[in-house]
Amino acid sequence: MIEGLLDVHRRRVELYESQRTEVQTKQAAIKAFEASLAGFRSTASRLGRFQNNVFQQRLVEVREEDRLAATAKNNAVPGIYNLTIDTLPRAHQVASQSFASVNAEITQGTLELQVGQQAASTITIDSTNNTLDGLVAAINGANSGVTASIVTDQGTAKLVLKGATGAANAFTLSVPAGTTSGLERFAFGGGATGGMTEAQAAQDAIVKLDGVEIRRASNSFKDLVPGVQFDLKKAAPGTIVNLGITRPTAAIEQAVSDFVLAFNELNTLLANATAPGVNGAGGPLRGDLSIRDMRRQLGQLTSTVLNSTSNFKTLGEIGVRTNRDGSLSVNTVQLQEALQNDPEGVEALF
Repeated sequence: MIEGLLDVHRRRVELYESQRTEVQTKQAAIKAFEASLAGFRSTASRLGRFQNNVFQQRLVEVREEDRLAATAKNNAVPGIYNLTIDTLPRAHQVASQSFASVNAEITQGTLELQVGQQAASTITIDSTNNTLDGLVAAINGANSGVTASIVTDQGTAKLVLKGATGAANAFTLSVPAGTTSGLERFAFGGGATGGMTEAQAAQDAIVKLDGVEIRRASNSFKDLVPGVQFDLKKAAPGTIVNLGITRPTAAIEQAVSDFVLAFNELNTLLANATAPGVNGAGGPLRGDLSIRDMRRQLGQLTSTVLNSTSNFKTLGEIGVRTNRDGSLSVNTVQLQEALQNDPEGVEALF
């Protein structure tokens, strides 16, 4: 009798162990499924309608790299642009006569510094700063956009003023009307004579985009073609610079291939987990109705209408097909043709 009771107990323990093992196997299968599903979702996000997806990225090609550099933001309109760079922008620059040193004494008084159409800045020279070096500090302290510096050459010193690039940033330096202070030697523009000399005139960048002339004050600008920044390097009047903005077709093709690979990994895992069997030999999730329904939906993925308004309505129409075993494959030629003919239509499927 005791042996019989022990035998019953052993069978119960074996049943509990078997049930526990089955539960653990199911839990492991579910964890593997969740990990594979997360990987599939991550891969699909590169193609989906999320910020910085591969369809939104742009490639920039400039053949004449010694003359122009360009970068494009996501969603810049693809196209081919022809530019000519007639002039680069220049900064207005003037220089004074030579002085014995940076500490050379100058007369006291005021100067009016005007940049373009801005309000004039008053430069005051008094007993605390009546040297060439003091004039430099006073001009720089006005924060007008004009930079003062001293250039020394063979024991002499010259005051040099330099503005920002662009014709609108040309400047004048003058003494107040009707006054004579001795500061006239630093005057420039506005009819002044005997003052500073012009080393370089202010000038805009002049470019032609598809024959239309545009002027900009800087070498760098991003308001010419939406989403594209231009950086001018070298002027070549009349010579065309070719600029191409394109979608990264190779990267899109790779993203679709990665999508198919991730799908196939998920499909294989589900097929093994739901495989039928006898006496517990099947997959650990073979009786799970939700998993079975997901397999059914995945099997219809390439024939499901994903967008009813574009030229392509299903993945099958762009070359992504379902094989007999439920896996996917890509017809590369068909995908390339779809991307060439209607890239927006391909994007709309994801």
